[in-house]
Order: sequence, then C-alpha cells, then structure tokens
Amino acid sequence: GVLRASTATKRKTTTGHSLDEYIDASLCHSGVAVQNKDRLLQRFVKELTKKNKSVSGEMLLDRLELRERQAPTSVGGGVGIPHAFVPGLDRPTIGVFLLQRAIPYGPTDADRVKTVFFLVGRAGNTEHHLPILARIARLCSTPEFLQVLGKARTGREMHRIIISWDTRIG
Repeated sequence: GVLRASTATKRKTTTGHSLDEYIDASLCHSGVAVQNKDRLLQRFVKELTKKNKSVSGEMLLDRLELRERQAPTSVGGGVGIPHAFVPGLDRPTIGVFLLQRAIPYGPTDADRVKTVFFLVGRAGNTEHHLPILARIARLCSTPEFLQVLGKARTGREMHRIIISWDTRIG
C-alpha cells in the first residue's frame, strides 16, 4: 500500500496519468478476427469478465453499445477507443485489440478501425477517465506509433510498445 500510493502520486504529478498503471497485458491481443463492431465489443467484454468476475458483462456491453450509439468513438487513422463506466472495477482498465482486418465502425464507410483501445472506468470514479482518453488519443495520433504497434505479434509485445511510446510522448 503506502509505497505504491507514493509512487503513483509522484508519477501522476510528473507525467499526468501514465498508461502503465491501467493497461492490462492479458487484455492485449493481436490478430483478432471479428466481423463487425458488435462482435468486437462482445469479444472484449468476454475477455474482461473472464478475468474480472465482479464486472457484469451484460452491463458493460450495454454501456459500451450505448456510448457508441450516442457518438462512435473512432478517432481517425483506423483507431477506435470504446469506453464506458461500470461498477466492480478497482481502477480504470485498458485493453487493446489489433484486428486482422479493418471493420466498419462509424456512420460512414470511411470510418473503419483496425486498432482498438478499450477503456473501462469504475462507475462513480470518473476523474482519471478523460486524462487517460487524452493520452490514448495523443498516442494514436502518432502514425509511427500505429505502424510499430501494428507489427506486434503478441499481447506482451503490444503492451511493451504502448508503454515505451507512452513514456516517450509523455
């Protein structure tokens, strides 16, 4: 406890919210084959709830789908950042899927995604959500980062690339 709190505080004051604290390597997958956005969200929810039994898969899926209906979270460059809040998490959690093929994701045919960052925050604790989304968006607006990440073959490799680029971009 105490040591962890002080490092987190120190890190927060120097660089904002480092993604290292929130990204879960076991939720990073490359070569994910899904046909559409619905399947993509279902697959992520299944992965997260397999690992985190205290989260309701049904509720998470509902909230991700609702958010996407309100405003699709594609940010350009073939990137989507679906996000939602649910009870049952102790801290925000990030997962990343690299898709085998780009899938339709937004209102137009041009809105296709191949790189997807999921962010699930804890309901009632929203303060970290925007800074984390901003960091992910900044990272994904760097074409070199997306090229390097796109070549990753394993979740562990993806995790390492994301952390090193996040640290570099700050």
